[in-house]
Amino acid sequence: KLASILDFSAVIACDKVRDMKTGKLTGFQVFIDNLEGRDAIIVDDICDGGGTFLGLAEELKRKNVGNLYLFVSHGIFSKGVDELSEVFNKIYCTNSFSEYEHPNVKQFKFEI
Repeated sequence: KLASILDFSAVIACDKVRDMKTGKLTGFQVFIDNLEGRDAIIVDDICDGGGTFLGLAEELKRKNVGNLYLFVSHGIFSKGVDELSEVFNKIYCTNSFSEYEHPNVKQFKFEI
């Protein structure tokens, strides 16, 4: 159902730089000049502390993004989701790492 409402014709690459000695994230890039208020969903495999997504969200806002959504396969959320919830309208993840309850998080049950 989610795929039927998303426009995958407008995939935009993003990047970041991580200092391997300190782990500090810098140099967030979004490879488009202006999103013209369009909504965006960031898709990735893992969200641990959320720094990558907060940095990308900041850069996306500079590029005139509309609503922001986050979809990760594995939500570790070692720093919680409160700060992420201030930036993302909704956070989607599976329960592959743990069960997580938060009003802004929608978890999909994954069973083997």
